[in-house]
Parts: sequence; structure tokens; C-alpha cells
Amino acid sequence: MKKPVISIYATVFNNVKMVKRSIDSVINQFPDFRTKFEFVITDNYSNDGTFEILREYSKKYTNIKIIRQKCSRGKGRAIAFNNTLGKYVFYVDLDTVYLPTLRNIVYSYKKLKYKEMFPFGLMSRATMEYIGNWRDLNYSEDIEIAARAISKGVKIYSVPCVLGQNQVASNREKRYATGLKYNVRWLKNISSMIVGGGLKLSDFIRRYKRRGKVKLILLYLICRLISPSKLYRHSKNYDNHQLLDHSTVYLHPRAFQISEKYCIGRIFPHVKEPEFIIELVNDFYNLGLTSVKLVRNRRNSLLIMYNPKADSKLLKYEIDLFRDWY
Repeated sequence: MKKPVISIYATVFNNVKMVKRSIDSVINQFPDFRTKFEFVITDNYSNDGTFEILREYSKKYTNIKIIRQKCSRGKGRAIAFNNTLGKYVFYVDLDTVYLPTLRNIVYSYKKLKYKEMFPFGLMSRATMEYIGNWRDLNYSEDIEIAARAISKGVKIYSVPCVLGQNQVASNREKRYATGLKYNVRWLKNISSMIVGGGLKLSDFIRRYKRRGKVKLILLYLICRLISPSKLYRHSKNYDNHQLLDHSTVYLHPRAFQISEKYCIGRIFPHVKEPEFIIELVNDFYNLGLTSVKLVRNRRNSLLIMYNPKADSKLLKYEIDLFRDWY
């Protein structure tokens, strides 16, 4: 195979129930997958049959490369990226079934300029090398690299639409560990989220204040003991989540020829300033998301804005995902 134009990279661990559907949902988007793309995947020593499935794909497609190495999510992506060759790169999660919005965005790669990033971390290799590779984090690794990019002057663009359908959180974590190991993993994930999100104690309390201040202080202190490394904080005034919120520029779905049925956007009022919420609502409205639904659960609330022609099943999925994750 000649040098690919576009490199897809990913990491995976113990996801035998989803990995085939996920990979197929990526490959089937691109008729020129065999000639223009490569797909590099780091497997974190899966022991549930995932690796065997990956190996079958690498036999079927000469442009799929599998690397087996012990790693966190962030390190796995870094390893995979280091083994890519394409002029443009983007990453996927292999617990997600992707929708045609993936195709629309990726095939817009020629619009990208140096120091610009589209959804899926789609950017030129030169931009990725300028930003630097992924941190060794198991949570919030995507928030950290996006915030780092912004701090270096990279423009982050997004599109208010549904990109894929994830495995629900409860199923996702249970495939990694159970019992005491699950609780230890949970603490390590919170530690990673704090470090990757650049969260000071005050940020942590603000984001999760409905869970009780005393509990949050104790949890934060325990997590900082577990992971005492410095916070990867890329702004003096904002944590990494806030920096990403305030810096992301939303583009009209029409610019990517995305069907109205996929046009759904999410706003979390409890973690954003009122003035910012108003600006974001106005932006979404101007991008054709003129219908509104407020969803609440025991701890949080979600404002969903969507195109009146949005698919009702996708809308229900977004609501169910919120209730599971938050």
C-alpha cells in the first residue's frame, strides 16, 4: 500500500461485544478505505476475545495495523498515533458505533488549515506534532489535549450533531474490573479526570456540588494522593473543560452536508456561567437547532437543542445517555 492520506488511530481493551460493530461502522463509511486510509489500533492486552477479532481485521485489510502494549487510554492513543503515516489524522473510540456524520466531517479534511482541529481530533499531522502527543491518562485525556491545543493557538471547531452512539457507562466500566478492583479503578479514573481536566479543588466542588461539599473535599484529597502529579492546567482563569467550552467555535452542519436528522446539541447548565449559556443557546439557534428540551435527573440537568427534523430515536438516545452518564 502506498502512503495513506488519512490515518485513523484508536486504543481498546476488553470490548469483544462492541469492537466489531465499531470498526465496521468506521470502515463502511469510506468507499476508498483500502486506498486512502490506514487504521492503527493499540490493544491493551485484551483477554476477552477482542484481540483475536482485531487480528482477523488485520488479516483481511493490509492497511489495518494492530499493536499490543500495556497502556492507559491516553498512552494507547499516543502509541497508535506514533505508528501512523498519513498527512491527516483522527482518532475513534472502539466502544462507539459511528453515524454518517463521521464520513461528512472526515471527507472535509481539505478545508483544514495548519493549527485547526475538527471533531474526532481531525487535523493535519503537522498540527498534531505541534500540539504534542497524548498524555498518559485514563480519563479526560481528550479534554487535556484539546485544552493544550487551545493554549498553543490551535482553533477548535465543532458541529452540533450526533457523531456516534456509545456504550453506556455502566457497561463500559464493568468490562474492565469488578469488586474491589472496580472501586480502585474508579478512584484512579477520578484522579485522572482531575489531572487531565486541570481541576483545582474549587473547580471540582463547583462541577459536582450537588454531591455534597464534604464528600467532594475528601474524594479530591484521596485522589490527589493516588495521583500526586501536577495538574495539566492550560489556562490561568479556567479549568480545561471551561477553556474548551469558551474556545470552541461551532460551525453550521450545512458546511459539512450533514442531514438535519442528526442535528442535536447538548448544554449542561450546572457547569456553565449564565452568560455563556445564553451565548451558546443563541449560537445553536442560529445553526438551525430551534427546538428545546430540558432533561433532569437526580443530580444534574441537560438542555438539549435540536433541529425540528431531528431523528426522535437519536433524541431519545441522547437523553438516555445523559441519565446513564451523569
